Amino acid sequence: PREARLEEAGADLIERMDDPRLEARGVVLTGASGAGKTQSLRRIFKKRFPTYDQRGSACPLVSIKVPSPCNMTALGRLALKELGYPVVGEKKQHWLWEKVRERLQARGVKYLHLDEIQNIMAVANALESKALRDTLKCFLNDIDNRVCLILSGLPEVAEFLQQDAQERRRCAFLHFP
Repeated sequence: PREARLEEAGADLIERMDDPRLEARGVVLTGASGAGKTQSLRRIFKKRFPTYDQRGSACPLVSIKVPSPCNMTALGRLALKELGYPVVGEKKQHWLWEKVRERLQARGVKYLHLDEIQNIMAVANALESKALRDTLKCFLNDIDNRVCLILSGLPEVAEFLQQDAQERRRCAFLHFP
């Protein structure tokens, strides 16, 4: 039953992406460590996108495991590396995330999965927390390059994201007990 709810939420994301008039949405999947979030998502991703997890494929979904500890700059660098655009030298956070959006569009990526997203929240102060929320919203708000977000992590992820009215409205929140 819980995986069926997750599949239904995923089907809604795909349906929305097929209609350019609709705004992008997100799915936030939370649960305790070991609840099966990542494995369930992988099964669904493989079923929906057969080339998922094949490096260099034209899969419209990219999955990134957020390391611990992590900040927005480190995650931007990691995302670019996963998208085949390694970054050399120091770069500003806004530049990194602008390039992430450009690379997602260039590769035809419509779905971005950030696993263990609580790892970035754990080290964020109030200003960094706002920057994280704003960056995530940019993916959903970009009319020319809509990207659906799939965020997974511990239960505090939902609490963090629900503090923002737009994210609360644009995301489906699911919990694996």
